[in-house]
Amino acid sequence: MYKTLKSIQDLKGQTIDKLDVSKISAGSEERYIKKEKSKLILTNKGINYIDDHKSEVGQESSFKQLEAIDPKFMKDISQEIFNTIKDVFKIDIVDIKDIVQMKKGMTNLSFLFTVNDNRYVFRVPGRGTDLLITRSQESIAYDKIKTLNISDEIVYIDPNKGYKITKYYSDIKTLDPYNDNEVKKAMNKIKTLHQADLKVEHSFDIAERISFYKSLCVNLDIEFSKQFYEIESKIVDVLDFIVKNRTEKRLCHIDPVCTNFLVFADETIKLIDWEYAGMSDPIMDVAMFGIYQTYSKPQVDRLLELYLDKKPSAFQYKVYYSYVALASYLWYLWTIYKEALGDYYGDYRQMQFNFALKYSDLALLGGHNV
Repeated sequence: MYKTLKSIQDLKGQTIDKLDVSKISAGSEERYIKKEKSKLILTNKGINYIDDHKSEVGQESSFKQLEAIDPKFMKDISQEIFNTIKDVFKIDIVDIKDIVQMKKGMTNLSFLFTVNDNRYVFRVPGRGTDLLITRSQESIAYDKIKTLNISDEIVYIDPNKGYKITKYYSDIKTLDPYNDNEVKKAMNKIKTLHQADLKVEHSFDIAERISFYKSLCVNLDIEFSKQFYEIESKIVDVLDFIVKNRTEKRLCHIDPVCTNFLVFADETIKLIDWEYAGMSDPIMDVAMFGIYQTYSKPQVDRLLELYLDKKPSAFQYKVYYSYVALASYLWYLWTIYKEALGDYYGDYRQMQFNFALKYSDLALLGGHNV
């Protein structure tokens, strides 16, 4: 796409759309006349031109690749996304290559792209998430944890729009929630976070979040099912127990599910996607890990044992089960809201309802042996 004309010493380093041909030798002038609709760039090696037609074709191809990820959602923001990449890397849009959709997450859309032979991940907030997440808080969390070396490598993050560019790791897999060794490492990783005793100004208040997510559903005129009313009164009682008995607050990830743990070839682990992070009870993180899986009760119990590195007390189990119930109920509401916006998560909503019902009963009845 680039061709070099004669070198002009007094014009090096300038970028122009029209060129004073009197400053160029006859050979270059002839070339310029032929390419008068092209954009010329003067470099240390000479005068380069970019063929506008080829540039437009390259851009169109890139736009089609990006919009294919989610045609309805991406169409309106694809230009903005490309401009973001262009500005971050100081390149032209045609230099953005090999756009490939990654597995769609429950909250966001992500795609791979190549710039200068290096691969990166671009995270785009999903529909409706602007009401669910305060993106500036994610940026604050990443800044706070950077000395711990426990997260992915951030290239760029927009604290307002939520766009995020990170380094792509090719030699990784996501954590296996049924591999006891990997799960132990995951529990140690979030314990490292908690024990660092980092502070941010914002909190993840489970009672406030439940109330807020319910209000989002009400504002959409969603008709709640019989299931919803079946469990709501139990959740109120569980919340009352937590408010009266738990005051400890540490910086928590809040969404430490298995797919947010990257396991490298050397078996080290990093924790990604800190968009929900805030001050909360550390046991919340343990509960959040457990509810994402189709874990049996012994497997749920095992998580707390791995985190505490000892046999939990009856009270610790009661607290833990309370958070399992509250977290499950929260994501049950979250799924109701997101599905009302057009997303679909299979049996995830029912799974979270089942967890919330089961563990609210366990918490209210007193625990581990019930």
